[in-house]
Amino acid sequence: LEWAREQGLRGVNFPAPNKKRPYYYDPMYEKFWAAAADLEMPLTTHSGGGDLFTYDDGVMAQAFQKMEMPFACRRAFWQLVFAGVFERHPKVKLVLTEIHAEWVNETLRDCDFAFIDGLNTALRERIGRLPSEQWMTNCYIGGSFMSHDEALMYPDRGCKNLMWASDYPHPEGAYPYTRLSMQTTFEGIE
Repeated sequence: LEWAREQGLRGVNFPAPNKKRPYYYDPMYEKFWAAAADLEMPLTTHSGGGDLFTYDDGVMAQAFQKMEMPFACRRAFWQLVFAGVFERHPKVKLVLTEIHAEWVNETLRDCDFAFIDGLNTALRERIGRLPSEQWMTNCYIGGSFMSHDEALMYPDRGCKNLMWASDYPHPEGAYPYTRLSMQTTFEGIE
């Protein structure tokens, strides 16, 4: 991280959780979290990462991966929250990119429910704040392929931290029609 910052980079390609690496609640990452906070290097997770199931039918595999990939990517959020990373390192920022935003409110509700669960009081002692509060101070979405309906979610709970993304240079992204895409997405929104 120090080398990257010295080279002028301002963020980290932070892979989604993967069973080949320790989960993000493992203490081995503590120095990494501290460095990301100290250097103000946001952790950026791309939706294409994380553990994906393998299937033996290529046609269905493509469809299944479209359904499962967003879930695999966003697992980093609740691993960092429930591990207390944002509590110990308030300057750590997480950006989930190339992902839709419609899941945010429901996921925050589910994470808050896990937090207040009377059967797991130790979790509240570990992390202190509601996951939805941590989201508002530490997490963002780079909303590639953002629809008009998603843009209308701003500034509802959780979607206040929504950023428009072009997904350049991918062919499925908005480029070279970036301006038209933004006009369509934000039409009528002030």
